[in-house]
Amino acid sequence: MRERMGMILFLLGILLYRGNDFEVIRLRIVEEQWENINNRSQLLNDTKSFSQLLQNGFWKDIDYTSKVRSPWPPAQHLQRVKMLTIAYTAPWSSLKGDFSIFEKISAALSYWNQHECRSTNWWHNEIGTPRTLGLILVMMQQAGAQKLAPVLQDSLIEKMNVRRFNGTTGVNKIDFDMHLFFIGILKQDPEITMKAIEGMYSVNVTTDKEGIQPDFSYAQHDIMLHIFGYGSEYFKGQASIGYVTRETAFKMKERHLRILSNFVRKGILAQIRGRYINHNTFGRQISRKNFTDAIDLIPYLEKMKRIDPEYKSTYDDALARILEKKDPGYHIKQVFSNYWRTDFASVQNKRFLFSVKGSSIHTAQAETDYCGTYGHMGNGENNKGGYRSIGSTTLLIDGNEYYNIYPIWDWAKIPGTTAPQKEIIPATDYITYGTSTFSGGVTNGKIGNFVFDMQNQFKTNARKSWFMFEDKIVALGTGISSEAKERVVTSVEQNWAKGDVYQLGPNSIHKIEAQDEKIQLEGSGLYHNNTAYIFPKKKKIFLSNAIQSGSWNSIACGSKDPDDMVAQSKKVFKLWIDHGVHPNQADYEYIIYPQIRYRKARRIAGQQDIFILKNDNEIQAVFEKSTQILQAVFYQPGKLQLNDRTITVDKACNLIIEHLNNKHRRKIYASSPDKKEKTKDTVMVDIL
Repeated sequence: MRERMGMILFLLGILLYRGNDFEVIRLRIVEEQWENINNRSQLLNDTKSFSQLLQNGFWKDIDYTSKVRSPWPPAQHLQRVKMLTIAYTAPWSSLKGDFSIFEKISAALSYWNQHECRSTNWWHNEIGTPRTLGLILVMMQQAGAQKLAPVLQDSLIEKMNVRRFNGTTGVNKIDFDMHLFFIGILKQDPEITMKAIEGMYSVNVTTDKEGIQPDFSYAQHDIMLHIFGYGSEYFKGQASIGYVTRETAFKMKERHLRILSNFVRKGILAQIRGRYINHNTFGRQISRKNFTDAIDLIPYLEKMKRIDPEYKSTYDDALARILEKKDPGYHIKQVFSNYWRTDFASVQNKRFLFSVKGSSIHTAQAETDYCGTYGHMGNGENNKGGYRSIGSTTLLIDGNEYYNIYPIWDWAKIPGTTAPQKEIIPATDYITYGTSTFSGGVTNGKIGNFVFDMQNQFKTNARKSWFMFEDKIVALGTGISSEAKERVVTSVEQNWAKGDVYQLGPNSIHKIEAQDEKIQLEGSGLYHNNTAYIFPKKKKIFLSNAIQSGSWNSIACGSKDPDDMVAQSKKVFKLWIDHGVHPNQADYEYIIYPQIRYRKARRIAGQQDIFILKNDNEIQAVFEKSTQILQAVFYQPGKLQLNDRTITVDKACNLIIEHLNNKHRRKIYASSPDKKEKTKDTVMVDIL
């Protein structure tokens, strides 16, 4: 009791010293709402329209009894009230202080207060509704020319104070505590406000559960990769609360800021190319239109400049790229990001961003959400995404190579994957863990490699490795076997068709005229969109450069938007290797050269700088002659011979050796991707 009273007196003392903190914070919250309106004239027109349509406090076009989980129709009621409130309070609004608008706001809030609108989706009840109510009430309290009746305001504040059932971790905890923060601000209660602040900032730690991981990836829904989606919502929430509380008694502590800053720079910004987000970094949100457009991050990066001024230039550079004032590689340094906690890796530099996503017995796969799969729990998103966590890759140069391609994608041929060509892709339901016991990467900070041992997933096995250098990616696969009845293929690429496709030969190049073609390639390759694809071994290579069709509703059956039902058609570039039906110990090898000029592409097939040393069930290894860098994956203890050098390891590992032939400059980097190990022991590497 004494401790509690001491805390109250301490908080009161702070507020006596800084008595205007509540007013400062309210004003900043309100100004943020005003500034976030991109089309002010449209908002004013919509306000006039919706205020006229409001009858007796409700809108007839909203189904207030709907049980649809997402989007939940009654949520439109509060969103419209919020719009009216912005129009009523914003200094730039021609409707500022308009009494008729105030009457409409008051009537709509009274209707909501009198009717119990509850969703079957917990998020709306515990997060969405209280948060929107909080923003409306703060705007009315701070900037309303007329004030809401105290009885109405108090009753609505009480409705915001919902019992927590689900929002206990990660970004959900931030979202839940946000409306507690609004309650504290509205009541000018230092104890409630500080409790909410401490709750929101408490997630600014690294954890082995949901939230920011030690590698600065982000996990939600157990250990499921969500750098964007849940991770970006975490970033937005923290940036907003850090911004409005800056230089007040409730400001973010330095230790919390450091975690946030590291996640934004090493997680968020590392997975944006130009204006566009890497779709490998999130789950079911891939089926949401425009989700990979990073433009909505702009106000939050602007806030980071104020609360994290040490890295202002980093945020300025990112803003220049997202706003397309600078090219996608502007001020990008060569960085390999090894997100070992979430089975994900990427490399980004001035020329390109490449990533690969696996899964294991320690990580959940990207969730599919067939309508009806979970009864009342499903949102109906990512209906075809069951192959998204079995070695899926992305290659971004301009950034828009896959932007909104997803409705017309061939989902059986996700780039990077080796999979049976099923007409209906198998589901990976909510929190479906992978089966692999061998998945992970190693890096020297600039380059690296990643392995994914696909073990009886979709009745298919394959040992897959990617070796990422500064100007190329080498992809190796071996041990490909399958009991599935369908043909098994390894998909090399599937992105928007941009320009012509050319076949490469030793010092030659010629245009491919056909839209669909089966090509036998040996020691040669293809060229498309400033990228060369080289196939050192003869394989059945298939190319499609044809029109594909589909609708957003086909991948997000929960969407009821009429526009999402309309089929879209556009030309797609698709490249894959056919292993046939029931392959037994099949393999593949290919090399990708992104952002390579036309003339250099003509020479590249016959003048390789990369040597594939081994590609079997024991070792996959490559050697870059010009840099003397060896990269390898050992699936067991073993030896690798390279000319007169013998490299021996005492356990399964990922390996990089720099300056292999110069013992004075030589550096060795190794890690263990064995998920069955409970402790990580040292890997012994011997070079003779």
